[in-house]
Amino acid sequence: MDKKVRAATKLSALQLLSANNVEMFDKLLKTENFEVNQDLYGSCAIHEICRYGYKDFLEYLISKGADVNKLDGLERSPAILCVEHGRLDCLKMLIENNVLLDEIFFKAIDDTQIEEFEMKSYVEKYLYANWRWKYRKGFVFIIAKKGIKIPMSLAKEISYYL
Repeated sequence: MDKKVRAATKLSALQLLSANNVEMFDKLLKTENFEVNQDLYGSCAIHEICRYGYKDFLEYLISKGADVNKLDGLERSPAILCVEHGRLDCLKMLIENNVLLDEIFFKAIDDTQIEEFEMKSYVEKYLYANWRWKYRKGFVFIIAKKGIKIPMSLAKEISYYL
């Protein structure tokens, strides 16, 4: 291991990404003792990756067991950060890897972003795969207002509100 990589292991992945040192972060990922969920001041590498849109790094972190639902110090999920910073590719990858989409997510994403990101099919697929939302009436109402198709099992609950 060269001196730069050894020095980088003393820094967190978050510090390297925050400094936009992508090359050193890449080298750090390849070290044996890299902790994918390492937290520094409430954030992890996955939060910075979603903020800056480093899709390849996100794929690698997920393959190494990164927590796709981990909240940062401001209670924002990686999915929320993708929405806030317009990182469609990262958001799609999170959805494909079973990220939890909650009321906060659907309040953060606006109708134009859903259209612009072509998110409807991803969200619809998510709803079909995650039946646990069936009893969350407020959540169902928010989704219905966004114009997203809802599984038939939720239709009765939606009609109750409309």
